[in-house]
Amino acid sequence: MLKCISTTKFLLQDPFECEYLIFIAGESIHLARDFGYVCETEFPARQVAEYLCRQHSDPAEQYRRKELILASK
Repeated sequence: MLKCISTTKFLLQDPFECEYLIFIAGESIHLARDFGYVCETEFPARQVAEYLCRQHSDPAEQYRRKELILASK
């Protein structure tokens, strides 16, 4: 009989349970990679932040905006 250890630290004796856990782990890795890809391509946060920072690159403007934010607290 096959033995494998799951991520929850239980010893599993059933080969079907081992294969099922391996499938779930592989699928979760695949979903995480897909999520990362979608976040990078469909929601380009870094590019948006760079664009917004370029608009306000004047130090005097940055200081004024900082003061406005601090005054709103």
